[in-house]
Amino acid sequence: MLIYTDCWVPKGGYPTQDGYQRVLTQQRRLGGKLKMWHRLVWEIVNGEIPKGYEINHLCKTRKCCNIAHLECITRSSHRAKDNTQRYADVIAKGCSMLRDGYSPSEVAYATGRQRSTVLGWIVQGWDKTK
Repeated sequence: MLIYTDCWVPKGGYPTQDGYQRVLTQQRRLGGKLKMWHRLVWEIVNGEIPKGYEINHLCKTRKCCNIAHLECITRSSHRAKDNTQRYADVIAKGCSMLRDGYSPSEVAYATGRQRSTVLGWIVQGWDKTK
């Protein structure tokens, strides 16, 4: 796994609930709109983002605007990548708990997941991996 350093996190702007940073493109009275910083930077450097594509943060720092940390990928690829990476730590913790003898219900409570999700980890054999 690559570790990214030198994330560029701009000051100012408007944070979103899910950790992104937005900026006003120009004064509102002149038609300015809020736009995600990372998308704005991508478009300045590379042009318009094609329909059906999204900008992925390779560094996983949602406020980062370093163009070297950004890639343009399909929406479906972005969703699949994010879900796998986003929950890797939670799955690892849950599977470790299962190996230590905790019940699926206890693991579900500790990880904030549904019991059925934890049972899915067991069915897929993730609790057997180290």
